[in-house]
Amino acid sequence: MESQIFEICKKIFNDMSSLLSNYYGDSINVFADLNGKLGSIPNGLEWKKFIDANKEKLISSKAEDGMLESNLDSLSLKTPNAAELVIPTYKPGRNSLKRDVKDITFANDSHQATLPILEGVLSKKEGTLSKKYVSYYYVITRAKYLLEFQSRSAESYQPTLVLYLPECMLKPPGKKDDANTFIIYGKDATGVLKTRKNNIFKTQSSDEYMVC
Repeated sequence: MESQIFEICKKIFNDMSSLLSNYYGDSINVFADLNGKLGSIPNGLEWKKFIDANKEKLISSKAEDGMLESNLDSLSLKTPNAAELVIPTYKPGRNSLKRDVKDITFANDSHQATLPILEGVLSKKEGTLSKKYVSYYYVITRAKYLLEFQSRSAESYQPTLVLYLPECMLKPPGKKDDANTFIIYGKDATGVLKTRKNNIFKTQSSDEYMVC
C-alpha cells in the first residue's frame, strides 16, 4: 500500500513539473541550473584561494600546522604499555611577520623627551566606606605628568589617572595614615567633572618613600 501511494505521489509531482516547464518555458531550467551550480560551490572556496595566494604573508596558516597532524598519525592505542604511547606535540613553524613588543621601533622611541623621569609601582587608597590600598604602575613624564596604569603590560596603554603636577599640591600625611604615605591634591585630567581631591599613595619601603 505504501509503495502504491508513493508511486502516485511521484507521478503527480512529475506531471506538475512538466506542466510548469511547458508554461514557463526555459526560465525554469535557468533557475534550476543556477541553483545547482551555486550548491556545488564549497562554502570556503574564496577563503581557501586567499590563504593559498597569501600563505607566505599570513601570521597563522595551516601550512605551519602540519607537524601536529603528522604526530597524530603516530598515536596508537593498540599497545598495552602506556609508556610506549606517543603523545602528539604542537610545534608551529616560525613566521617572520610575528613581532614582539620589544622589537618594535618607531620614530623618537629612544629620544630623551620620551623617557620617563621616574616609574614604578605604588599603592593608592581607594574605596568609599572600607578604604584599602590597590597597587598600580605609575610614570612621571618629562612634561610633568603623573600617569597611572593598571599594570606595566602593553595592554594597559590607557592611563586611568592623569595628574599635572605643577597644578597639584603635595600634602603631608594625616595622623591616621599609614607609614610611608604621601598625598597629592589635584584634579584628574581623565575625569568628566575634573574636581580636585586627595590622592593618597603609599610606598613599599622607606627607601622608596625617600625616592618619591
